[in-house]
Amino acid sequence: MHRALITILVFQLFLLFPALAAGRSSKDEITASRHNYISNYVWALSLENACQKWRLDRLRAMVARNLFSVGDNDFDEGGRLHAEFMEEARKAKKIVGAMDGDLACDTAKMMYGPDGQVVKDWMTLR
Repeated sequence: MHRALITILVFQLFLLFPALAAGRSSKDEITASRHNYISNYVWALSLENACQKWRLDRLRAMVARNLFSVGDNDFDEGGRLHAEFMEEARKAKKIVGAMDGDLACDTAKMMYGPDGQVVKDWMTLR
C-alpha cells in the first residue's frame, strides 16, 4: 500500500516538473524544475505559517526533494541552494506577510489545495 502511494506521488510530480516527465535531463531544464520545486516549497511553507487550516504535504515535498537531489542541508546557511531558498523566502514573506489569515487560507487552497491551480494536493487540510 505504501509503495503504491509513493508511485502515485512520483507520477504526480512528473506532471508538475515536465522536464523529468519528458525524460530530458539537460542542466537548464533540471535547474528550472528544481527552482519550481524550491519556489513552491517556500510558498507553501509561508502560507502554512499564515494559515491554520492548510499544511504542506511533507511526503510529497520529500519525494520531490529527492527527485532533484536536494540534500537535507542544502537550504541551510552555506548550503548549495541557500541563496535561492532565501531569495524565494524574501519574496513570499513580503507578499504572504501582508495577508490576513483568511486570505492566506484562500490562497493556499487556490494554489495548492485539491484543485490547486499551481500544484494540486501540495497542501492538505490540517
